[in-house]
Amino acid sequence: MIGGDKDTVARAEQVITPMAGRIVHTGGPGMGQSAKIVNNMMLFINLEACAEGSVLAERLGLDPRVFWDIASVSSGDSWALRTWYPVPDIVPSAAANNNFESTFSAVLAAKDVGLALSAGEQTGVDLPAAELAAQRFPRLIDEGYGDLDCSLIVKYAAPDGKVQGWNPDEV
Repeated sequence: MIGGDKDTVARAEQVITPMAGRIVHTGGPGMGQSAKIVNNMMLFINLEACAEGSVLAERLGLDPRVFWDIASVSSGDSWALRTWYPVPDIVPSAAANNNFESTFSAVLAAKDVGLALSAGEQTGVDLPAAELAAQRFPRLIDEGYGDLDCSLIVKYAAPDGKVQGWNPDEV
């Protein structure tokens, strides 16, 4: 996601191409940042849904793999579900496989969703789902888990804070 005039973007692409899987020219200056803010806001809303859904499915007695197999090919699907699902041994890239060692820290998530909420205020857009997601990350930070993965918000969906893959004694 890169913003700027065509000549500037063309020059920047020469440097960025070796690091990027795909480059999207988003418009004028600042539009790349705008796209990142909105995209990450949507990610964190989806992550909150994955956190709540994974705990509810488990508490209802569903096998975590079976539930993930269903959700990943139906209306519950999202990038967060396929990449960061907060249950161990379901997706290889999930932080839940490694006691929530950071792939994307709670501190960074709090910053990004905060930027989205600020943009919503500036533009008059009501963002209640983003506000809900935003409440989770400061809690992790306040508990001393800001450097851990943002998907650890899953622990707030569990009434006792205990979820598979999370052992606070090993942090």
